[in-house]
Amino acid sequence: MACGFTRILFKGLALLCISIAICIISGTIFTFFHTVFPLVMDLDSVFGWVNFLFASWLSFNLIFNYILCVRTPPGCADPLLLSESELAEAERERLVIKKRGEGFSLWCHHSNQPKPPRAHYCHVSGALVLKMDHFCPWVGQCVGHHNHRYFLLFLIYLWSSTFYAVCCIGLHWAGILTNPRANEASIQAESQNISLCFVVCIALVIAITFFIVWSGFLALTNQTTIEFLGNKSRTKDAKKIGLIFYNPFDLGLRGNLQEVFGPFKSYWEIFMPSTLPLEADGHHWVTRYSTYEKDSWSV
Repeated sequence: MACGFTRILFKGLALLCISIAICIISGTIFTFFHTVFPLVMDLDSVFGWVNFLFASWLSFNLIFNYILCVRTPPGCADPLLLSESELAEAERERLVIKKRGEGFSLWCHHSNQPKPPRAHYCHVSGALVLKMDHFCPWVGQCVGHHNHRYFLLFLIYLWSSTFYAVCCIGLHWAGILTNPRANEASIQAESQNISLCFVVCIALVIAITFFIVWSGFLALTNQTTIEFLGNKSRTKDAKKIGLIFYNPFDLGLRGNLQEVFGPFKSYWEIFMPSTLPLEADGHHWVTRYSTYEKDSWSV
């Protein structure tokens, strides 16, 4: 009963967070285009139109990736997609309770079912989530295999959009970026809205910077937050006995990014809006070895 109440509480909190996020994003975008942009840019100039298209591109991708991150399920484990050998191996670990640092079990004792590599049980949603990273109340669900790319791109475009707005307002206040057609009365009348937009944007830039750096590091090294903690522990254990632990899912820069964002020919394609399915099914993973190995230690 307590667990069910906790889940209802978290779901209610998630709905509240999504509502707040929508209000902040839509309100800031509206304020920027309705109030800030006309005062700093002249749309009768090429420079003004280039900036308008750039700002529109940032806003579109921000909204696009946030909607898809909220609406795309992270993916749940399906025992029917596992082979007989994988099911047998998971069954052997059913009675084994692994301690911290001993690696991840192939049996989920919370949902009482086989657990594919990289999947973890979410206590908030009550599901065994594929390649689970964390539960994010701002998107109302877990960030996992199928919506991880949208989460990362949402962070990137949120940071880029707010940083762009901060630069425009800052240059406007410095007298460098000003629309010659804007009159002084309009500037004075909208000064409070401009200041509010600046405060919200710079607060988001500061707050999102840490998440982008952290999430980017995990994507570049092909780890989730949970795996990072486990790999950190196993690295220490390997060092104690004179061995080096290697992350079995680290496929190199290009391989790691393709596993998160899907196949691409050029790196710039990562930042393009896309709904193409990922190559991995979330149950089987390509590793730096021929097969998934639970112990990846070497001299």
